Amino acid sequence: MDSGTIWLNITTIDAFGRTTVDVYSYIVDAEVTSSPILSPSSNNIQIGLTNYFGPNGKVALSNLVDAGGIGPDYFECFWNGMGTAVTYTSTTLISPPNSGGQVTAFTLKCRIVDQIGNQGNFTWFNGSVDLKAPLTSISPLSGNTITENTSIMFGSNDSILNGTSTATITWSNGSSQWNTTVTFNGTWTGTIAGLNSNLGDGTVTATVLGKDWFGNQVTSSTWSWTLNTTIVSTVVSFDTSQGMVNIGNYVGEDVRFTATPPTGGSFTSTFRHSKGTTSGSHSTAQNTTQTWSFTGMDSGTIWLNITTTDAFGRTTVDVYSYIVDAEVTS
Repeated sequence: MDSGTIWLNITTIDAFGRTTVDVYSYIVDAEVTSSPILSPSSNNIQIGLTNYFGPNGKVALSNLVDAGGIGPDYFECFWNGMGTAVTYTSTTLISPPNSGGQVTAFTLKCRIVDQIGNQGNFTWFNGSVDLKAPLTSISPLSGNTITENTSIMFGSNDSILNGTSTATITWSNGSSQWNTTVTFNGTWTGTIAGLNSNLGDGTVTATVLGKDWFGNQVTSSTWSWTLNTTIVSTVVSFDTSQGMVNIGNYVGEDVRFTATPPTGGSFTSTFRHSKGTTSGSHSTAQNTTQTWSFTGMDSGTIWLNITTTDAFGRTTVDVYSYIVDAEVTS
């Protein structure tokens, strides 16, 4: 029968011919018209059409009513299409199924069962539980030599949603130590000079604590770099093996230079005489030892400018000046 009211009329005739009428009426409750309410609760966020839950996320189950009926008995819920029901006799918070270190999708459907066994319509709820920590990254590679202006990158990237992560940077030279912490969401890029421009040569270590929006976290291994803040100049000397004379800051009419750039670096040079009678240069970068000479110079002053570019792209200029004594005037 459909829900509604039924009447049963009984007319009785007894042994003496007398009659009586009894009327019985009942309410037919053949359905449950109410539905549960399923809603996300705590440590959750909706991205697009998907509800994501963190480690402490819950699904709130409410609205245990049987409007117009005999009254509700319990909620009947099913996870992920399974045939075995889980029942709840009151409003409650439910923990979705999950798997450690993974993002686990789930489906939940619940209905109301009333006191005489009628079953209502299902309410559906879909979501995912995120117990997966983000992936961290650091560059350059550990073990490299860096300068104060080398670009450093810290990363913490989550498959669902990034949270606020931190990187701890420590510098030490054996006698002094300095450290700082930077916060970022996704990636941070900067330099040691940008953090502290007063640091000298030493060792720099870095560790990232990566977090996602739900609080899942992971600590990276410790990265270590050698910090090089001192540029090495090209080594310049005289080659006196072929008769060149050098006494103090004086040279004769012939001069012969040898220049060796630092490892991984290069140099260029310019040379001029105060009288403009002699000049020359290495206009292209030289990355190996070079020897060159100027002969028959007049008395005066000469200048050799050496521009060094080291392996990290840093440059420095060294200027050498000498007096040429090419004659005896007395």
